[in-house]
Amino acid sequence: VHGDQVPEAGEAMGNCCTSSTPAHVAVAASSPSEDAGASRPLRADRPLWNAAEPVTKREILRQREEFWDTAPSFEGRREIWDALHAACETDDPAFAQVVIDSARIKLPTGQLTLAYDELGCKYTVPIYCVCMPQNVIDADIVQEPVAPPVARVGSPLPLKVRLSLGQDLSLELTTTSTAMDVKRLVLEKAKLQNVLLMVMYCGKRLSDYTVLEQTDISVGDVLQVMVFPC
Repeated sequence: VHGDQVPEAGEAMGNCCTSSTPAHVAVAASSPSEDAGASRPLRADRPLWNAAEPVTKREILRQREEFWDTAPSFEGRREIWDALHAACETDDPAFAQVVIDSARIKLPTGQLTLAYDELGCKYTVPIYCVCMPQNVIDADIVQEPVAPPVARVGSPLPLKVRLSLGQDLSLELTTTSTAMDVKRLVLEKAKLQNVLLMVMYCGKRLSDYTVLEQTDISVGDVLQVMVFPC
């Protein structure tokens, strides 16, 4: 409900099968409910909510990271969690809808907080992963002056890229290559058109400007690239 007070930002939203089941665990429905068969288009407006107490952006971002790091460890399919993660992070409703449709995810309420996959498995995403609360504060975020970028030549970093289409590619990158460079090479080598790409490493999405040397990736590691038709 828009504008209503909700549980504290650290609490996941949704009902559980038992009192000992974490609220963010995907629960496989033994008999698909009516919700599992219904779906609405993703709403362009994100839900309005308030944390129990004012909370900083840094704390919300920390809780989001903890949730997405642990959610795929429970029930449910990893590719569905990845798709929900991508849809929650983007500010582009059209891209989010493409991700949801490509993964065949059903949204009974039109919001990302409650979803089902095509097998009837339920996924509950806490509200703080979908949007910031109205009473968020950014007092602990200090704006540092941005120094002009300095061009550097990185060391060779050959990597394998595994596409969600089932194809593997070998890319010759450098430590200063970015996720955007990965996308460009994937499009060229795989000859892909009219698609959206999401680069991931160890279950975490890499933004377009993430430099590979800023991650723990090393020679011979595997990058995952999700491919979404558009």
